[in-house]
Amino acid sequence: MEEKKIFKIEQVDEDSYKVISLVNGNELLFKKNVALARKIQSVNANARLKMIKWMKEEGITKNDLIDKTERNGKVTYDESNYRDIERGFIEDEAIEIASNIYNTLFNMSLEEILLHLGFTNESGTEAYRFGNELKEIINSKKTTFPSK
Repeated sequence: MEEKKIFKIEQVDEDSYKVISLVNGNELLFKKNVALARKIQSVNANARLKMIKWMKEEGITKNDLIDKTERNGKVTYDESNYRDIERGFIEDEAIEIASNIYNTLFNMSLEEILLHLGFTNESGTEAYRFGNELKEIINSKKTTFPSK
C-alpha cells in the first residue's frame, strides 16, 4: 500500500520555494542557497583535508596505513586501513553538513520542521522523499521543480 503524501514543494520564483503540508496546510518558505550547495559538493575534499591534518597531528603517514606484502617476487599493497579511515572522515563531514542543512534553509531543526508539516513516526517514506527533494533543489541548476 502506498504511503499517503504529506507535503508538496512549489516553486515561488527563480530561487524561492515553499513546502506545503497536505496534512495541516502549514507552509515553509526557503531559498535555494548557493553556499550550501558548495558545502555539500565539497564534503569529500573537506573530509580529506581534516584527515590529513589529523594524520599530521598524530604523526601518521599514508604509508603507515598501507600494508605492503611481498610474495613470489610480487609486491601488493592493501589500502583497506587507509580507505576505512578516509571513509570515516567523509561520513563525519557529511553528517555535520546534513545536520546544518535544515537550520540553514528554514531556521528550524529537522524535528521542528517535521512536526510543523505534520509528519508522524509512520511517515518514513515521506520523510525520505522530503530530504531527497530538498537535495535535488539545492544541487539543481533547473529553475523549475514540481514536487512529485
